Amino acid sequence: MFPYSSRLLSGSAPAFRSLTGHCFGEPTITPKFLTTMILYNVTTSLDPEIEEQWVSYMQQTHMPEVMATGFFVKSQLCRLLNEEDNGITYASQYYCVSLEQLEEYQQLAAPILIQEMEKHFGGRYASFRTMLEVLG
Repeated sequence: MFPYSSRLLSGSAPAFRSLTGHCFGEPTITPKFLTTMILYNVTTSLDPEIEEQWVSYMQQTHMPEVMATGFFVKSQLCRLLNEEDNGITYASQYYCVSLEQLEEYQQLAAPILIQEMEKHFGGRYASFRTMLEVLG
């Protein structure tokens, strides 16, 4: 378990609903920090021979471990439809509330998770990472 795993597992959902004004008839006032999201996108091209195993690993192990760090509020796995040269490419996407939070994840948790990915699939994939601000 990562040092910040209690962020999401501590039952913060009621506080979140209260902050957004959706509980107890409170006025709907959404704080700025809840409207600005950062999307951390990891685009990965795969060796076709590992696709099924990689997707399973991502869905069953890697993405749940990333979410358990507590740095992200949502994740999804997407497959690119406009691939060239019969390549197989996926985008794993993670949403967090600030760039500082993403940078903290990259320093504290990402190196361990990337190392685990390398143990399973080293040399059979290539990834690049982008950080995007969600505008709406």
